[in-house]
Order: sequence, then structure tokens, then C-alpha cells
Amino acid sequence: MVYKCWHCKKEILKDDVQIEKVGKLNRKFHKSNNCYKKFNDTRKQRELEKRAKDKENELWNDLYQYVKKEILGYGECQNLSPFQVRILKQLRNGEYVVRNKQMVNRGYPYEVILFTFKFKKKDILAAIHGKTFNDEKHKFNYIMVIVNNAINDVYKRYLRTLKDTKDIEINENINTKIDDKKETFKNNMESKTDNKLVDLLKDLL
Repeated sequence: MVYKCWHCKKEILKDDVQIEKVGKLNRKFHKSNNCYKKFNDTRKQRELEKRAKDKENELWNDLYQYVKKEILGYGECQNLSPFQVRILKQLRNGEYVVRNKQMVNRGYPYEVILFTFKFKKKDILAAIHGKTFNDEKHKFNYIMVIVNNAINDVYKRYLRTLKDTKDIEINENINTKIDDKKETFKNNMESKTDNKLVDLLKDLL
């Protein structure tokens, strides 16, 4: 019988077979090439990437809904236009351009963009109140100039807050026994970190 490695898909000699459970099934791997470890490392990396992508999508949705409802005053049945979506994505990716002039040369995290909109909400609403715009595109460009003028300050504050939060987390790690409850502790710390970030930035909101 010919065995094939579940990771690299190459043939395995009988005396080089390592059997490990993947899900509910036993799978065969090259023992000599550490294929099971490589398989596990790849799987963990994919899981991390998926979690990061899911988080990014969640943050994008938070920003989208805030701009839609709190800044533009759109109703539930209204959506941001492709132009408005593109501008927000460009600010995220460092490609934001106004009047053929690149305004930023690096991207800002979605949470920083959202914090900036919240920070400048009163100024934005006051600036557009009673003002006549040619169309929604012109109005949104006007809003984005206000956001862009403030976002660097918010970003610097955000980075300082992240550093402070990491320092707090390290201190709590030192003073906490991590045993068979390690995974529970990790999940709790993630929740605490998110809450601390909001608390430390709440004076901006």
C-alpha cells in the first residue's frame, strides 16, 4: 500500500509514517520531515489570518454604519455610495487623494478613522449645516478634509494608548498564575485590552 502525506501530498515510506488525528480522522504524515508540525503551523497561521480578516471586517462595518447614520444621517434603507466607500478604503490603505494631491502616504486602521469621525463629529455637523453642496460627492469630500486634518493627532494618541495598554497587560501577566486556565485568561485579557483602549481614548469621543 502506498501512503501519501496529508501535508505535502508526497509518498511516504512505511517506516517514515507518523499518524496524527486531524479533526475526527487519522492522517498520515512524514515523520522525518516534521510534516505534522508544518501542517499544524500552517493551520494556525490560517486561523490567525482568518481572525484578523474577520476583525477587520467588523471594524469596517462599525465605521461604515457610523458614517452612514451619525455623520450623513442616512436611513436604514440608504447605503454609502461606491465613491464614499472608495474614499474610506483609500484612507485605510494610504491612497487617499484630494484634487490630485496625495494627502497621506500610509494607511490608518479603521478604528483610528472611526475615532477621528467621532472626535470631529460636532465640527463636521456644524460645518455642513445649512451649507449648499453640488452633490453628495462634493459634500463628502468637504467632510473628509476635516477628518484628514485631525487624523494624525488621533493616530498618535492611538499609538500611545496601545503602548500604555500593552504595558498594563504585561504587568497583569506577571501577577497572574497561568496554568490550566491559560486559554480563559487569554480571552479575558483580549476583552480587557479592548475596554482599556476605549477608556483611554474616551476623552476623544
